[in-house]
Amino acid sequence: PKRPTIRAVVIKKDQLITGGEKVNIDPKAKNIEGRDIGIPKALVIERHRGTGNMGIGFVKGLGIKRGALATTIAHDSHNLIALGMTDDEILLAIETLRRSRGGMAVIRGREILAHLPLPVGGLISSLSLEEVARRSRELEEAVKSLGVTLPHPFMYMSFLALPVIPELRITDRGLFDVTKRKFISLFD
Repeated sequence: PKRPTIRAVVIKKDQLITGGEKVNIDPKAKNIEGRDIGIPKALVIERHRGTGNMGIGFVKGLGIKRGALATTIAHDSHNLIALGMTDDEILLAIETLRRSRGGMAVIRGREILAHLPLPVGGLISSLSLEEVARRSRELEEAVKSLGVTLPHPFMYMSFLALPVIPELRITDRGLFDVTKRKFISLFD
């Protein structure tokens, strides 16, 4: 029998263009965590109008092996994007940014490894330039400890929800196929 699959967004090094790939899943799974299939689950959560919209997908190519990342810098809508290997780590990353009214965070287990609060619209810091630079370096170091292999993973994440650059994107309304100009099912 044919195994069920999901569509994963594939990040390509040094490119904003993404690809798509089918990934096998357990047919009995009721909830799929990133660690179950070896690639992170990603959430895009609308954060401006209280719609409750949340898109879910999976992302290959960052190299993340454990932990979670989250950011509110996400072109063009600047919704919250979080991705990680376990739901608990993703939730801690989301909660960290909710408490700081935006920013960037790196989580491993129950620990916040690095956090840059961006309380002004989720985009601008109220910290000094020196403190922002220090925390930015901490973010870069922390992501390496999660196994992330691409440089500047937050840059790749910030374009993950921009539904005008091919091929697959995750928006707060779900998985979007840019070339077909329509939302598609996560499940193949």
